[in-house]
This record gives sequence, structure tokens and C-alpha cells, in this order.
Amino acid sequence: MTESVTNELMYELLKSVQKDIADMRFELRTQGEDLRAVKGHMASMMHSIGALVQSDVTRGSDLDHFAHASSASSVDLN
Repeated sequence: MTESVTNELMYELLKSVQKDIADMRFELRTQGEDLRAVKGHMASMMHSIGALVQSDVTRGSDLDHFAHASSASSVDLN
């Protein structure tokens, strides 16, 4: 009789462990999906920041060109 109780207890324990492992697999899969989404958002932000920096660099060189052109065309009235 002791042996059958032990087998039943082992069976229940293994069922519980199997359920816990299945839950952990689901959690890991969900976290992996979340991490992939975050990675995508980060890549998008890096691309946007790069475009903004390039825009600022271009705008800055245009402003420098404009400043040099306007100072060269200014007339000294004295």
C-alpha cells in the first residue's frame, strides 16, 4: 500500500511540475515577443534620431551659408 501512495504522490507532483514548466514556457514566449517589439521600437527611434541629426546638420550648413552670404552683401554706411 505504501508503494501505491508513493506512486500517486509522484504522479501528482509530476503533473504539478509539468504545469509549471508549461506556464514558464508561455511566459518566456510572451517575454520574447515583448523584447522583439521593444527592439523594433528602438530601431525605429534610432532611425528617426539619425534623420533628425542629418536634418539639423543640413539645416546648420544652410544657415552658415546664408550667414556668410548676408554678411558679404552688407554695406558699411560709414
